[in-house]
Amino acid sequence: MRRVLSRRPRRRAVLITVGALLVIVAAVYWIITPPATVILQRVQIDEDTTPCAVLAAARAPQPRSTSSAVDPVRWGLLDRLKGRPWPPDFSLHREVASAISTLPCRKSPIHRIPPDVARLRLLYVVNCYDLSQLALMETQLRAAAQMCEFGWTLKVVVLTTVAPSTFSPKVTQALFCRRINASVPSSYEVFSPAIGYALSKMARRVIADQLANFDFFIYTENDMLIELHHVLLYLWELAILPREYVPGVQRFVYHDGKMTTPIVEYVTWNREPVKVANISNRWYYFPLNPHQSHFMLTREQVTALEPRCQFLSVSDPGCPFYREYMSSLQLYGGPFGHKLCAGCFLQKLIPAHNEAYFRLFLMHHLSNTTLDGGITRGGMPMNTHISGIRQCMDQAAQKKGVEVTLCNNVVVDKTGVLTVNVNLRMRM
Repeated sequence: MRRVLSRRPRRRAVLITVGALLVIVAAVYWIITPPATVILQRVQIDEDTTPCAVLAAARAPQPRSTSSAVDPVRWGLLDRLKGRPWPPDFSLHREVASAISTLPCRKSPIHRIPPDVARLRLLYVVNCYDLSQLALMETQLRAAAQMCEFGWTLKVVVLTTVAPSTFSPKVTQALFCRRINASVPSSYEVFSPAIGYALSKMARRVIADQLANFDFFIYTENDMLIELHHVLLYLWELAILPREYVPGVQRFVYHDGKMTTPIVEYVTWNREPVKVANISNRWYYFPLNPHQSHFMLTREQVTALEPRCQFLSVSDPGCPFYREYMSSLQLYGGPFGHKLCAGCFLQKLIPAHNEAYFRLFLMHHLSNTTLDGGITRGGMPMNTHISGIRQCMDQAAQKKGVEVTLCNNVVVDKTGVLTVNVNLRMRM
């Protein structure tokens, strides 16, 4: 009996000692082992399947699944975005932003999207040489203010040759954002009127100075209606396009002045062929004249383009299209950028999976100018243009293995009759 009683304290002491050792070992292991978030950073993650938000934050124990991402092409965005007023809570737009965040994070900086699309930091630079289009710029800035309402951090910089005091109250009023109960922050860069078209180059300097402070950059002339859905769908397409393809928009105007007859601007240049392509079972239209009076770029794109084509430090373009070169031709090349001006050689294309989705990539040129009769300078009626694209796609769909289709001799006579001759080209 005494022996049994004498063993119990020993066992208890042994258990206490072993327990203390286990606690010490666990504490040492906890101290020398990095937290789970740091371990995740050390794991080699396939950037082609993991969202940028996961790679940037590295907080989730497992990458978010991309299988549930919904293609906006099938959402009927035309009716829900442009056919009726936007809902106050931007529910559909948030759905799009959420879907974008689940897309794979691309290795190429040209196609890598910002990690947090819902909280994008955006710098918006406007070229306002004089006040001849002030009313149009007010409309433009009201659309920009919707990006603030959506939840983005926005700053507007106006490039001008006019004293800001003469028009800044109207800018402030147009930029009022109810979400923050204040106007979007704005500033002015004032230059001598002698600067002329070189005013457009000053946007590059502004972007260079603010590169570290923003995720996304827009430069535009003061008569382009850039809307929230343009930016969201740009990011969506950017994340899924291959090679050096980047999404763009097609400008349009109202020819009759009554806002009833939309005319697509500059479909071709000097009767060059229109081109469509089937890329990964998705249809795209290649505008051979890439000019669009603005550009949108992520910070990663700007950083990648500087060593490629001196995007931020560019001097005079050395071609006769100075203003157009600074707004889009340098980026997209085409008949101007490839033949007459040095460029960055990105290939601009416009999604055309269906008519409703294609129309979301149309952008209103608010001044309704630059067309003579709607046809003679390269434009054509909207419905006729869409009909021509559809004909090209129908012809190409009949040929398996064909990626690029050239539609030669796209001619529209004064009655609006379209003639298209199709010439199939094999995969590039």
